[in-house]
Amino acid sequence: MLRSILLSLLAASAVFGAPAEHVILVSIDGWAQHYFEDPKCHMPAVKSLAANGVRAKRMECSFPTVTWTNHTTLVTGVHPSKHGVLANEYFDRATRKKVPLIPDPLFNKEEIVKSPTIYDAAKAAGLTTAGVIWPASRGAKTLDWTVPDVFEQELFEKYGTPSLLEEARAAGIPIEKQM
Repeated sequence: MLRSILLSLLAASAVFGAPAEHVILVSIDGWAQHYFEDPKCHMPAVKSLAANGVRAKRMECSFPTVTWTNHTTLVTGVHPSKHGVLANEYFDRATRKKVPLIPDPLFNKEEIVKSPTIYDAAKAAGLTTAGVIWPASRGAKTLDWTVPDVFEQELFEKYGTPSLLEEARAAGIPIEKQM
């Protein structure tokens, strides 16, 4: 299924001329579809990306409708019961406490996502992949470039792509202040 989603995205680029050199999936947490038509919603860059690319006109949310569950559903194409990300947190029965997943201080992608993702399929197809603050993707072996969804500086540097961090430093971007 994911392979067909990836191929559909690449084929959709033919509408705009040459085959896609890049496919970028942008998701803004909490953004409702009707914001695109709302003149009070001033987001010119996002609206320009949508107008000049391909965008979904609607999305069926998974239950529960929380960040990590829905974003994992989006990149796997399956319901939470199959991909395994059931909430933004989980209950640790041993300690009897909730353990937050946002941002991810504990788990790599392979430990919590039980279904293949679109970036897994893209990597298997020989493409280069990247993820920027994408839920449940920390340490993903199929992401070539990554900025992890973490709040701790140590984890940001541990799971961020080293060459990307070096480029940021060279460009004067203070990566030590990203948290």
